[in-house]
Amino acid sequence: MAYLAGEYAGAETSYQEAIASKPKAMDAKLGLTLVLFAEKKWSELEAASKQVLAQDGKHPAARARQAAAQYNLGKFADSIQGYRKLSEEYPGELDYQTGLAWALLRLGKRAEARPIFEGVLAISPDNPSALQGLAAK
Repeated sequence: MAYLAGEYAGAETSYQEAIASKPKAMDAKLGLTLVLFAEKKWSELEAASKQVLAQDGKHPAARARQAAAQYNLGKFADSIQGYRKLSEEYPGELDYQTGLAWALLRLGKRAEARPIFEGVLAISPDNPSALQGLAAK
């Protein structure tokens, strides 16, 4: 409830306590990643995502949150690797596509990013992330 109310510090504490009491339970670990994402605690998010992935290496939400954390930490090559795999496995998830394109753009790979942004816009013409990506210098 604290997370939904925007009380992230309380939610983070609650999820940590839940993880401590049931270390194998995935729901609290995934909930913690949501809170850390909302708080923009990128290093902690990367670590928490790794914990989930140690238990379930293919969990798409944990992989996406890890890629987002890596992007925000400036680890663009790692982020590209994560988003590329997710995009191949879940081509309909436009957030994975735009995440990949932005990471490519940050590494100066505009020619590789551009068709990805254009592909997103072909499906979702008003997608703000893709529009911003195409306009980015």
